[in-house]
Amino acid sequence: MASIFDKWDKQVDSKALAEETKDLEENGGTGEYEEVPYGEYEVKIEKMELKECGSEKNKGLPMFSVQFRIIAGEKEKSCIFMNQLISQPFQIHIVNEFLRSLDSGIDVDFDGSYGSYNNLILNIHEAINGKLEYLLDYSQNKKGYNVFEIIQIYEV
Repeated sequence: MASIFDKWDKQVDSKALAEETKDLEENGGTGEYEEVPYGEYEVKIEKMELKECGSEKNKGLPMFSVQFRIIAGEKEKSCIFMNQLISQPFQIHIVNEFLRSLDSGIDVDFDGSYGSYNNLILNIHEAINGKLEYLLDYSQNKKGYNVFEIIQIYEV
């Protein structure tokens, strides 16, 4: 009979979890982080995926998630996170425009299938990972939502 521990082991990338924990301990991290203020940052994209939203209000809805790593300046090594629900057409449009701005060379289109969209996102991440870095304008719109705009692309 499978235990709860087996279930948890299957739910997470245990190797990555162990590596990140070791890195955190070696570098004196506490798990607390300082919010990155709005501004322009040179970044690379470390993670880009579709996942379930975990917030109480939108639990289980599909969400596009990006982890940017700042690669230069005062906030070097800090992360910025983009999370965008994609359950309505205007939300998918926001993500499509962002994906196009990455200049991956891959056509961006949502065909109505989240599985296909996930594959598209993974393919784009593979195409840019280690090859392109960006100047990101991280700001807030009039309604108080975070905005992520690629304003320059750098080849690595």
